Amino acid sequence: HEPPRRSAVLVSFPTEDEHAIAVLAALNAVLPTGRKAYDSDTLRALATLPTDYVEVTVSRRFGGEERGGGYIGTELYRITTRVVGKTISNARVLRDKVRTALAFNTVTVGALTTTPVAFETEDPIGDDEGLWSGLTLWTYVV
Repeated sequence: HEPPRRSAVLVSFPTEDEHAIAVLAALNAVLPTGRKAYDSDTLRALATLPTDYVEVTVSRRFGGEERGGGYIGTELYRITTRVVGKTISNARVLRDKVRTALAFNTVTVGALTTTPVAFETEDPIGDDEGLWSGLTLWTYVV
């Protein structure tokens, strides 16, 4: 006599593109007029780069809780924001607005809500070919 088999529950997670769209919307909701957050491919397609903007990438990251020989139904993500400003002050304003949009806030991705977005690390804002830029990394779980 065989033991009863457990039925698997299929969990459908949002796509990486859906994550990026949700994060971009959260950022663009708080950025000052005339400044915008962009996905890398959108920036590449622009004829002329703006002087003040935020470049955003969203990617899965390693980790998660393991229980009973398998991973629980969560996915971990990392947001990378690169603020770029004509002046160091402009870049700092953008970084502050990014912090306002992300730090300790949740993001709705499809039908799911993330954990509060957590600060991971950042590089100082520095000279970048005549502009000023700096990277910040954030993490969250769905």
